[in-house]
Amino acid sequence: MQINALAAYQAGGPLRPFTYEAGPPEGHQALIKVHACGLCHSDLHVLDGDWGAVEYPLVPGHEIIGEVAALGPLAAHVSIGERVGVGWQNGACLHCRDCLRGHDNLCDDQTATILGGRGGFADYLLVDARFAFPIPESLSSNAAGPLLCGGVTVYSGLRHAGMGSGQNIGVVGLGGLGHLAVQFAAKLGNRVTAFTTSPDKAEFAASLGATEAVVLEPAGRFPAPKRKLDIILDTVPHTLDWEGCLSHLESDGVLNVVGVPVEPLSVPVLAFQDKRRRIMGSSIGSRSEMRDMLALAAEYGILPLVETFPFSGAKEALDRLRANAIRYRAVLVQDEQGTGSPALRLLVARRHPFRRGDFFDLCRYDYRAADLVCFYGGRRVCRGRAVQRSAAHPERATPGQRNSARAVRLELHHLAGHDSAHRSGNTRCPAPSGQRC
Repeated sequence: MQINALAAYQAGGPLRPFTYEAGPPEGHQALIKVHACGLCHSDLHVLDGDWGAVEYPLVPGHEIIGEVAALGPLAAHVSIGERVGVGWQNGACLHCRDCLRGHDNLCDDQTATILGGRGGFADYLLVDARFAFPIPESLSSNAAGPLLCGGVTVYSGLRHAGMGSGQNIGVVGLGGLGHLAVQFAAKLGNRVTAFTTSPDKAEFAASLGATEAVVLEPAGRFPAPKRKLDIILDTVPHTLDWEGCLSHLESDGVLNVVGVPVEPLSVPVLAFQDKRRRIMGSSIGSRSEMRDMLALAAEYGILPLVETFPFSGAKEALDRLRANAIRYRAVLVQDEQGTGSPALRLLVARRHPFRRGDFFDLCRYDYRAADLVCFYGGRRVCRGRAVQRSAAHPERATPGQRNSARAVRLELHHLAGHDSAHRSGNTRCPAPSGQRC
């Protein structure tokens, strides 16, 4: 069959239409009809040739959500019509020591989705079905895609650093990885300290579940610690004040680096030797960790904050990602599906600070207090009182303040049991253009 895709024909080149032929699935393969595909910095690095020579034309995209259209004769754990996801890894030898120990993501012969074949910026994808994962029903396709890369990376990194529950966990950075790490650590019963250089993100971190936010100096230097941490997960792609960062760890504490700084890591030995601290790295996660992560995300409502674009708008998405303007993950959806399928929609009565059609990063609603807070770019932009609660919970409805300038009507179209902190990366503001809070 002919597969229609978007591809780069040279390093740093623009994406252009590309078609290629694919035979019917064989062996363990599955043919997946793509519904949505996330876009992350790893795609940019590969497109630009930052990680060595690649074969062009190159079809990016490794946070893929779609429907199984056909299966090879040996593919057994997924079925035709089932919604599945494919992440960074799409193959491993499955017989080496690492694979047999359940660490297939560490296999020396592993293959990457966009390096060992064609990626998900296409209408169909042919992959090894053993690296395709059923998606829980409660996770939307737009939200599930980024979990397959960023979600499993931070979840696996925290677990292998020793995270359980009841611990003090630090997360450095509140970007695409960090905002997910805060949620996983907090939802699993830990006290979370977020480190950021942006004062605007301190309150945002609290809404993600952080107990405390530490604002670093513009140079990124760490202040003296007020409370020591058991684990610190570094999610930023640049060099830190490593000695200052390590000073925040308890004895036997662990610093796990999941960001990919370009510069070599340089740390005085005594910064970790005296307190028996450890420095480690972690990349993606195993197949079993992927399944665990997806189940936890569905159970506890751990969702990425996303901006959606049609596949025809891939250039805009790439440009915004290069400019570091995405908050916090970008997702491409097939054009016929449209963009912005919000789980939570706000109907603002009047005087809202954004134009009709603008997106919020996050809205937090506490039905007990009938209180609503919305964030945009890490900054709190609106606080209001609900005039009507979800039709799914009519017993909680109150008359509200319908004539208040800050009154809002809140409609929860997909509550999924997470009233107290429902997050949506595609929360539209339908206020008339030009009206302000």
